[in-house]
Amino acid sequence: MPKGNSKAYLNVKNNLIDDSGLTVSPEDNRNYIQLIQESFHVNKPDLSNQNEIDNAIKEYFERCYKHNVRPGNMGVYNALGLTRQEVNEIIGGRRKANSYLIDTLKKVKSSLAEYRELLGSEGKLNPATLIFWQKNHDSFEDVQRVDVAPVNSVTAEKSIEELKEIVQEDIPIDE
Repeated sequence: MPKGNSKAYLNVKNNLIDDSGLTVSPEDNRNYIQLIQESFHVNKPDLSNQNEIDNAIKEYFERCYKHNVRPGNMGVYNALGLTRQEVNEIIGGRRKANSYLIDTLKKVKSSLAEYRELLGSEGKLNPATLIFWQKNHDSFEDVQRVDVAPVNSVTAEKSIEELKEIVQEDIPIDE
């Protein structure tokens, strides 16, 4: 904390926090907290048991529906007792898991990607937010492809004079 009057320091408006564009009504805030509290107190499933995996996911979506909250990747992962890193390791084969869990996690990711895409295509989501989510949750990338092909082939068989001529042709000269 800076030296001097601490009250003045605490009363300075923080634009990053105060003007973040976050708009949550007290009702929405209570709703989100209730959803998280309910999720927090759910027993984590046995990830070797297909029925427990399915029930955990079903119950998470039912809680979202009950609280009128959009489902998300992190919510499903939490319902399964997993972190995002663990999910990525499981899907990527760096963490051992049964094939049912692997397939289910892939379906969850794909289903939530479809949900986000629907929000975007129906105009319910800012396109910039959709792109951000797709890059961060759905493995989308901005890709630019550049093909480079030599115009003149320079090989060891060329003489020095031929190489000089090629270089002269390839270098633009301002006149």
